[in-house]
Amino acid sequence: MRGPQPQIFRRLCDCWVIGKLGHIEAFTRELERLGFRDIVVERIQARVTPSVLHVPWVALKFLLTTVVFSKRKMTRARWNNILAPLLMPLVGFPLGPMAYYLVSAACG
Repeated sequence: MRGPQPQIFRRLCDCWVIGKLGHIEAFTRELERLGFRDIVVERIQARVTPSVLHVPWVALKFLLTTVVFSKRKMTRARWNNILAPLLMPLVGFPLGPMAYYLVSAACG
C-alpha cells in the first residue's frame, strides 16, 4: 500500500471490527494443508465493480432517510457501516492491493 492507503485500510478494518483481512496465498496454502485439491482461484474484480459503483448512492439514501428525515439515532456502528464501503474502493484494486476472489476446490 502507498500514500494514505495504510491509514485508510486501518480505518476500514476498525469500521468492520476486524483485525485484518485474509491473504489469498495463505488461504490457499491452508486449503492444501487441509487436504483440498484442484484449488482454483479467480480474481473477480470486474464482477463486483457494478456493486461498488452504486455504494455512494446507497450511502446517500441511507443518510437522507435515517439522519435527515427520520428520528432514528445514528449510532457509531451505523456510521461505520456507511463509512467502510465508501473507503473500500480507495484500497481495493486497481488503486490498492485488496481484491475479490472466487475460490473453488475439491475435498479430499
